Amino acid sequence: GHNSPLYATPEELDPASLGYQLNTDFSMNYWLSLGARKDQLVMAVGSYGRGFRLADPNNNGLYASATGPIGKASYTATDGFWGYNEWCEKFSSERNEWTIYRVS
Repeated sequence: GHNSPLYATPEELDPASLGYQLNTDFSMNYWLSLGARKDQLVMAVGSYGRGFRLADPNNNGLYASATGPIGKASYTATDGFWGYNEWCEKFSSERNEWTIYRVS
C-alpha cells in the first residue's frame, strides 16, 4: 500500500483486488465512520515518490511487474524513494533518458 490514490478504480472495488480499500476516499470515510469529526482529519499531498524498475518497460500499467526499486537519489539516499526535488532534478538533467506515459 505505498500508493493511495484518491478513489478506487472499478477493479479495486472487488475485495479480491490488491488495491481493495487502498485509496484516500475509503480512508477518510473509514475514520468518519469511527466517529472522527471532519475538522479532525487532514488530507495532504505527499511531495515524494516511490519508484520501481519495470520488468518490461512496455508493460507500465497498474500492477506492472517490477524487478526492484529505483536506485538511491542524492538527498534521501534510499533505494526506491525520492523526494520531489530529486525527481525534478533527475528529470531536468536526464530528460532525454526518460519515457513519459500519461493516462487520461
